[in-house]
Amino acid sequence: MNLLFFINLVIYTSHIVSSQSPNQTDEIVPTTPPPEDAISTNPTSPENMDEDQQIITESIAKYGLPQNYKALGLPGPELETGWDIYSVSNELISGESGMYTLKVRTIAEDFSYNGRYEDTKLRMIKDQETILTKGQFGEHFERKSGGYYIRIIGYTLDENGYRQFLINLSKAKTIIEEGTSELPVTTISDYGDTDIPESEAEIEYGAHPHPTIFISLLGV
Repeated sequence: MNLLFFINLVIYTSHIVSSQSPNQTDEIVPTTPPPEDAISTNPTSPENMDEDQQIITESIAKYGLPQNYKALGLPGPELETGWDIYSVSNELISGESGMYTLKVRTIAEDFSYNGRYEDTKLRMIKDQETILTKGQFGEHFERKSGGYYIRIIGYTLDENGYRQFLINLSKAKTIIEEGTSELPVTTISDYGDTDIPESEAEIEYGAHPHPTIFISLLGV
């Protein structure tokens, strides 16, 4: 029985060997590399995003989803344009035990916003006084397609440490009309309270703040 099994195995092996071509070899088929200028089909890749979407994605990746600044007791961006760019004042309010509230406006050429805000308060935690600091800071930078981005970042500093979060991301587009680049500004100088004719007033020319449209991309 063992001899018969051996004979059948030899016949089967001979059949396999004879069925193969003597010139047959294993070949590695080269693959054609994609062209160097091929654009990724991933819709979230930077080259497939427009400028606004790219800034939105970067802001969320760095600071997280926007938080409601009103619920946190923060002023937010307070965007102003035209002659209203000066309507919101800087503030420094001193409180008890050295606590304070600070607000500093950033004045750009055609718009303004809260560039810095900080508020400190004392609170009791487990019979110990702890300082709670909350605030925000802002920045603006140019859009390649025109205008500016304005980004407001909030923060808190308490017994749990320092934390940053996104408050608002907006884009500002200035409307420039012909003939509005300069506007005469009348000023009276060195006369005190003395009334003088308007013709004797000094005339100065200052930059006219063009109206700016704000479009919120993230946040309230």
